Amino acid sequence: MDPGFSSYETALLAAAAASGVLAYFVWRNRPAPGAGSFALLMLAVTEWSLGYVLELGSAHLAAKALWANIQYPAIVSVPVLWLVFSLHYAGLDKWLPRHRLCLLSVIPVVTLLLAWSNESHHLLWTNLRLERTNSFVALAKTFGIWFWVHSAYSYLLVTVGTLVLTRTFLRMPRAPGSRGRALVSGVLAPWAANLVYIFRLSSLPYPDPTAFVFAVSSLAMAFGVLRYRLLGILPVARTAAMESMRDGVIVLDPLDRIVDVNPAAEGILGCVAQNVIGRRVSQVFSECFGSTQRWQSEAVNDSEIVLGEGEDRWRFRLQIGPIHKRDGSLAGRLVVFSDVTESRRSEERLRAARDQLELRVQERTAELARANQALQTELSERERVEQVLRTRDWAIRSSISAMALADLEGSLTYVNPAFRQLWGHDSHEELLGRSVTAFWQDQAKAAEIVRALSSKGHWIGTLVAKRKDGTTFEVELAASMVTDEAGRPICMMASFNDITERKRLEEQLRQAAKMEAIGQLAGGIAHDFNNLLTVINGYGGLLLASLPPDDPARQYLAEIRAAGSRAAALTKQLLAFGRRDDQSMEVVSLNDVLTGMAKMLRPVISEEIKLELVLAKDLGNVRVDRGQIEQVVMNLAVNARDAMPTGGTLILETRNAKASEEYLLQRRNHEPGRYVVLVVSDNGCGMTPEVQERIFEPFFTTKAPGKGTGLGLSTVYAIVKQSGGAIDVRSHPGQGTAFRMFLPRVEGRAAAAHRDVRLAPLPQGQETILVVEDDDNVRGLATNMLRHMGYAVLEAVSGPHALSLLRERPEPINLALLDVVMPQMSGHELAQRLLDQHDRLEVLYMSGYTDSTIAKHGVLRPGVNFMQKPFTMDTLARKVRQALDGNGEERLRDRSYRSSRQTAMMSPR
Repeated sequence: MDPGFSSYETALLAAAAASGVLAYFVWRNRPAPGAGSFALLMLAVTEWSLGYVLELGSAHLAAKALWANIQYPAIVSVPVLWLVFSLHYAGLDKWLPRHRLCLLSVIPVVTLLLAWSNESHHLLWTNLRLERTNSFVALAKTFGIWFWVHSAYSYLLVTVGTLVLTRTFLRMPRAPGSRGRALVSGVLAPWAANLVYIFRLSSLPYPDPTAFVFAVSSLAMAFGVLRYRLLGILPVARTAAMESMRDGVIVLDPLDRIVDVNPAAEGILGCVAQNVIGRRVSQVFSECFGSTQRWQSEAVNDSEIVLGEGEDRWRFRLQIGPIHKRDGSLAGRLVVFSDVTESRRSEERLRAARDQLELRVQERTAELARANQALQTELSERERVEQVLRTRDWAIRSSISAMALADLEGSLTYVNPAFRQLWGHDSHEELLGRSVTAFWQDQAKAAEIVRALSSKGHWIGTLVAKRKDGTTFEVELAASMVTDEAGRPICMMASFNDITERKRLEEQLRQAAKMEAIGQLAGGIAHDFNNLLTVINGYGGLLLASLPPDDPARQYLAEIRAAGSRAAALTKQLLAFGRRDDQSMEVVSLNDVLTGMAKMLRPVISEEIKLELVLAKDLGNVRVDRGQIEQVVMNLAVNARDAMPTGGTLILETRNAKASEEYLLQRRNHEPGRYVVLVVSDNGCGMTPEVQERIFEPFFTTKAPGKGTGLGLSTVYAIVKQSGGAIDVRSHPGQGTAFRMFLPRVEGRAAAAHRDVRLAPLPQGQETILVVEDDDNVRGLATNMLRHMGYAVLEAVSGPHALSLLRERPEPINLALLDVVMPQMSGHELAQRLLDQHDRLEVLYMSGYTDSTIAKHGVLRPGVNFMQKPFTMDTLARKVRQALDGNGEERLRDRSYRSSRQTAMMSPR
């Protein structure tokens, strides 16, 4: 390759460098109009030049064709980017909506695709070949039909963009001069060279001179952009409005160099714009504006200057403010000075006239002030008194408290609307003049209050009032004697507040507090009983299993276990009442529940009682705990049996709630929606209203001592409330009782009824089990049960004790039976420590807590099995076997998965 060709490559590289640098500079100034598209234009030129350098440097036809294709994204982009830049710079962005921009890109995109696939169609070049021209080998092309289509389209875009830009420069108030010519010539020169290359107008048709000419044109563009800041603040500040302003305007760059001066400023300052543009303002206008130090602040500076002397003095308001780019950086400053000479002269004339007028007005005002002072004082006092009286009258009328005035004889002289409404009267006239004692149930007590007012001057308390229709209500009364300024009584005044609703709410609050306290006590006692019952029932079961079938002691042990079962049922009721019993919610059909319980209920009620099931065919489903609903029905059935000692009829009825019943539930603050009704009714002895008010209280019973715990109906009430429902009772002495329970209706298929399954033989094993329980009795019971089943058992009283045992024992263990809540370390924390050391260890939790206490220890998660204490040996055996044998293949060694699958068997704390 000869030196001439190397020089040409060097020129192309210079073109690429110049275009790249210019693109970087303009991109930093992209908030200016057209800067972004101009930067992209220069980047495309850079790619074109670099690609052509690589094409010239390649020796083979395939390599040259490859680099020619790589240049084409830039070649097809340049005309479009030039048009986009021209429109942006001219402020014609509205001509370029997104859909038009897409249309402009259709032919360039098609051309690019045709260039990359030319070998299959030859629409762009019919022939590519290598030709040696003088001293180098160039890629010669025979242009196809689409090349001319794209060339015509490209020159059309360049021509339109150039015309738009030229029109913009010509419409400026001043000729663009070198600024516009630098930019336009920078674009036209390469395309002129491209015309020479395409139409073979040069004696040296190869190589393509377009990229070389871009080197020169980029310098011309850089000259226009950098020297005259064509993409700087000038396009923003110089507008037609600025040129037509009467105020003088000077635009400065960040270095306080003058960028533009409008005609008004030229006339005011006596300068020519072309002579001062590009110079620092301190060098040109220092005498006019003084020091420019105050301009360094980015805040707006507002001051006033004086130009000229004598009668030619002119005053101007000088405003200097910063101009910011979109990114907040300083782009320059705008200096505006407005002629305020005439306005200042007018202000001086007005000031003199105002001073003279004020003097005359002050003289007349003094005379009027002396004449009106007394009248104003009198009117002000009268208005104040009238306003106070009006305010007091409207306050009494608008008060929600009933208020009344009476003379010293006790006859009403005034009542407010609240008094009339409270006592049920239609008008004030029928109240005025009546004795104050006539409105009370105990008139003698009212008379005593009147006498107390005369002696003490006030009285506060409660009294039962009587309305016009005869109904009574309790009011809070505050009465006082009204005296004048000398202390003499002139009338009596009282205010009244109906406290019926407040009394009812207070009673409800007391009842709720009592129920909550009893519930907490009941729940706590139930957990303590569970500890004791676990030991009693557990050891009873162990002893019973050790006796032969014909041993007489088995009967006594059976009685002990039956008593323990009844005690466990009682603690379950305590837990349900205390809202500490877990609910296993499922979608069920009440028809299925009652049908399944029918056989179980018949032995419970006597033979003299007839059991009837009235079940709706279209009954909706409910989401409840099946066991708790069965407990509700059982408790109500037992109560019905006791209410019919000589026989009768027990009816279990289901139906969908009526619209009127659902509306009534909403009025009672229940959730709106559809409900299912369960009715348990009998024709027994019934209840008095006094008994009905207390039937849901814990431990309240009308049965003889030893015949009832007083928890049956309170448990029913708690279960229905926990299920989101409501319950009411209708009863009359001698006419029977009906309990109606409203449960929210849900969509979905009811779960299949539970079926009795014959228990398999007691599971046993030979694995090693670690038992960690801080209660000695429970730990001893569990240990004895497990050893009875054949397991090897290790005992620990706490978490640290268990970890110490395992450090001394190298042999692995298979299962850890852990209490959840223990001192020093919880069962969940101990399980995590054990799983870190024994990867294949299974965990079985025990805890008597089933509410938020367990949730705080991280045990109650989906997939955790739960059984409430007390547990039997059979239950323990099956839970242990289930934990040891279940899902071993799925565990792999994922500890997080193991943690989510840890089985919990609830035993007491």
